[in-house]
Amino acid sequence: MKMREKDWSEIKYFSPKENWGEPLLMDRETVFLLDTLRGLFKSPFVVHCGYERSGHMPDSQHYTGKAADFHVVGLPFRNAVDLMVDVIGSPPGGTGVCGKIGLGIYPHWTSPGFHLDTRGEFARWGAIVRNGRQVYVSWDEAYEAIG
Repeated sequence: MKMREKDWSEIKYFSPKENWGEPLLMDRETVFLLDTLRGLFKSPFVVHCGYERSGHMPDSQHYTGKAADFHVVGLPFRNAVDLMVDVIGSPPGGTGVCGKIGLGIYPHWTSPGFHLDTRGEFARWGAIVRNGRQVYVSWDEAYEAIG
């Protein structure tokens, strides 16, 4: 279900004026999950993008509004990653929402950050820069690159 204008009044930490792309095309579950996570982190999240029509992998969750890229302000990236894993990092096949979230880490961004989506299945990965190009790698390899 997509966000409705009235849904935004229930969101505590974000507004439709942030970099969602088209806020009313964002998936409701995704935005509410991010809002909940933001409250647990007790640190601001800066949204880089949400719904987009192009610029991602062919099967990107951004094209359905079920994804957001963001970084956490005020926490070292490794601490933010460790906290995110503590909160949602269940093993594949986990029960509840944890087993239905896609989560990527991007330590090479100017402000290292996350991709989070509500794809309905467990997925974890990372991206790093190799030979001047972003490449997708395992979660563990990206975690090692955090430094």
